[in-house]
Amino acid sequence: MTRARASVSLLAATMALLAACSSSSSKPPTSLKDHVSWQQRVVTCLKAQGWNAIVGDGGGIQYSGVTSQQSAYNSALNACEAKYQGKAVPFGKWTDSDWHELYRKESATAQCLRALGAAIPPIPSYQTFVQRYQSPHPWTSYEFVDAGSQSLWTTYNHKCPQPSITP
Repeated sequence: MTRARASVSLLAATMALLAACSSSSSKPPTSLKDHVSWQQRVVTCLKAQGWNAIVGDGGGIQYSGVTSQQSAYNSALNACEAKYQGKAVPFGKWTDSDWHELYRKESATAQCLRALGAAIPPIPSYQTFVQRYQSPHPWTSYEFVDAGSQSLWTTYNHKCPQPSITP
């Protein structure tokens, strides 16, 4: 059974500030390289509990096992992920600078995806972006990506990482 954790969605990435567990580094990942490192720590945690988990080619955490163990695996996965997560910062505490940084990063991601051939519409105005981002339907470049294959999805995520910030 495979449970892929594709690259963190923009909303999840910004709301769940992922932090390393070591006391020497408490900064959440800010790049795909950092995210893969975070995933590897989660996989190491799972393996320590006896689960056959890997970081897959698509950037997700994968496990092979029997379906009857899925519930136990999900519990272990949730515990290992929680071990490395920081606390979410409510949108109301974001500064104008935080919003501008996210808007700039989202604009760059949209441009990058367009350069790879993805049909990404123009990013909305800054004000509309901020309003929509706090709604159940935020505007993100990746909501418009139709990769069609795991290989293309992996290429998009490696070349145009999904933006995140740490308010």
